[in-house]
Amino acid sequence: MHADSAYVIGATHEVCQDYALTGNTERGAFGIVCDGCSSSPDTDVGARLLALAVKNGLCAWPDDEPGFDFSLIAQQAPLALMTLGHDRLEALDATLLVVRAVEKSYEIVVYGDGASAALDHDDDVNAVITTSVSGAPPYLSYCFNSKRKQAYVDARLGEIRNDIADGSCWVTPGEPSYTRSGERSYKALAVFSDGVSSFRDANGDAVDPHIIIHELMTFKTTAGAFVRRRMRGFLRTCKELGWVHTDDLAMAAIFLGYES
Repeated sequence: MHADSAYVIGATHEVCQDYALTGNTERGAFGIVCDGCSSSPDTDVGARLLALAVKNGLCAWPDDEPGFDFSLIAQQAPLALMTLGHDRLEALDATLLVVRAVEKSYEIVVYGDGASAALDHDDDVNAVITTSVSGAPPYLSYCFNSKRKQAYVDARLGEIRNDIADGSCWVTPGEPSYTRSGERSYKALAVFSDGVSSFRDANGDAVDPHIIIHELMTFKTTAGAFVRRRMRGFLRTCKELGWVHTDDLAMAAIFLGYES
């Protein structure tokens, strides 16, 4: 079992606000993607701090203990922000997507917009696109300030839509936006920023994000930096086709192995 990640700036961005990283625990691995809000200040920094805070928490959390409290562990992020002399918690307005595998079990947790996917042993990809209906995702950072949290709740902006490839969807309230867990029965698991939904073809038409995810999950090899290689190869193909992604793009994946 091993993990890898990659992130690239979008065509319309001057600063990349996506960040992705991976790590290992004693008996497992994890991947983290954070996507900073474009309308909040310095979220390129905030996304990294949030991801690093969660990474530290996951490394310290016992592998056999369920119920990881992301809002508690992520408290390291505002402390780090204040240490840097930044007094605006809005810098931590970022989505958080985590994939974690421990021996025979796995879990995926999404706060905000993005996508998650599982690659089965027949090389079929099962993906879920998670989108905030209001366009205002339920950022984990709202937990750091009770007034901001209450304002978000009062505005009733937290409705989330989850779409799968066959066209069906379901809408859920509250947070996290999406969760999934179970016994390990896949070759690979991954999480993505919502940059997968920003691709346009040579005619300027939107490309189905399920197509993007399928291509990014089609690993030629799974050794070493397998996500970085796949993303570079896919983006080369996109350039040849005249496809562009306007938003930043980030991905973190865990290769679980070939055994079923």
